Amino acid sequence: MKGIARGLSLLLLAGCGTSRAKAEEKRVLVEVGMSARDVVGRIGRPAKVFPVARETDQADQTVEVWAYNMKVPPDLGDAAEVVVNAGALVALVVLSKGNDVNQIGNVGPRNKGYFTFWVGFGFDGKVRGVSTLESTPP
Repeated sequence: MKGIARGLSLLLLAGCGTSRAKAEEKRVLVEVGMSARDVVGRIGRPAKVFPVARETDQADQTVEVWAYNMKVPPDLGDAAEVVVNAGALVALVVLSKGNDVNQIGNVGPRNKGYFTFWVGFGFDGKVRGVSTLESTPP
């Protein structure tokens, strides 16, 4: 029994934190001063584009913001969770002899949300700034 617990804990620990690191790797590919074409070439097209109202007295203003959303993919921790939930489901069905299976929920991996960051562009079409990576709940 201790071996099973250790194996599951290793699976859970191995799957934690890798999604955020991958999203951060994409975010740091964008540098201030890059053109919009360079940004699309490095990390792809944005999920949404927001124009920003121009102010006539501002020489260096952000005029457009691109939003990048990356869905958090399932990892090894999710696989271990599915295995544990499926085992519990089988045990519940066997113990109840199939009578109380109406109330059982989804066994698959749950939606973990998104990682989001924004890239701002100036009048000249160059990157003016990149936001930090934020986690958006599902």
